[in-house]
This record gives sequence, structure tokens and C-alpha cells, in this order.
Amino acid sequence: MEQVVPTIKELRAEAKESGVNSFQKSREDLAEMLGYTKKSSRPWRPATMLAVQDKDPALTYRWCDNDPGNLERKRLEGWEFDNSLSGSEATHESTHVSDGKSLDTAKTYRELVLMTMDEDTARARKAYYSMRTRKQTVGLVEDLRSDFANKAQSSGAAVAPVHGSIVIN
Repeated sequence: MEQVVPTIKELRAEAKESGVNSFQKSREDLAEMLGYTKKSSRPWRPATMLAVQDKDPALTYRWCDNDPGNLERKRLEGWEFDNSLSGSEATHESTHVSDGKSLDTAKTYRELVLMTMDEDTARARKAYYSMRTRKQTVGLVEDLRSDFANKAQSSGAAVAPVHGSIVIN
């Protein structure tokens, strides 16, 4: 039988009798302090529907949108469809049998398809995009500095030196 937790007023009265400080405590906190409820040994977490079980440490995993154009770009970048059932290369085609089930062997979840890339290629890809981002950021800072100088000259104002640094996050 489930134990009934008293009202906040009753909990405060019992806490006062027991010598427990009940000042600014919620009903749940007081009930726990007085032994009516117990705290869970494991905190609650939302379900992770996209968690990949039994990952191969030599591979990088990514869920990709099931758009044919997107999947073609991913394949050209070096991503492959994951087929963790057989270990062979998975296929992903829009073929369905009469009961509506897909004939492909790729792991899917709703409109997403699981794709993999070997770790070395994934590191090279990450380095490429990091370098590209750095170049664009440096270009933005240089454009901003020249824009300040051009605006000052066009307004006829004396160009004052800019102190400090420009930070783009």
C-alpha cells in the first residue's frame, strides 16, 4: 500500500516537533527529510532514441536526414550507411514491399539514417572545416577593421587608432 504524504501544514508541525528546520522548505523536501518519501538512487534522464549501441571505436557515427540530395553529398564526403547487423556495407534504397517495410539494410529512425566514417577521415574532415572557419573569421576581422577606417575617412573625421581586439565567437 502506498504511503500518503501529509499536507505542508502537517509536515511543518511534525518538523517543529522533531526539531527539523522547515524554513523555506518545499513539501517534497520536508516529506523526504521526515522519511515519507525516499530519493531515487538514479537521477531521471530523458530517453535517448538516437543512441548507438555497440559502437566500433574505429568509426565516427552520424544520424543524417533521409533526403536523397543530402545522402548523396554525405556519400561523396566519405560517409557510408551503417549496417551493424551483418557488418557488410549497407544499402539504402527507396524500395518497399507490400506491407510497407523498407528493403534496405541501413539503420534508420524516422526520417534519419545512421551513417559511419572511419576515424582518420573524420579527423581530416574536422581539421578541414576548422581551418576554413579560421580563415573566414580572420577575413571578417580584416573586413571590419578596413570598414572602420573607410567610414572614418568618408566622414572626414580623423582616423583614431582602435585599441583592443575584435573577438568573433
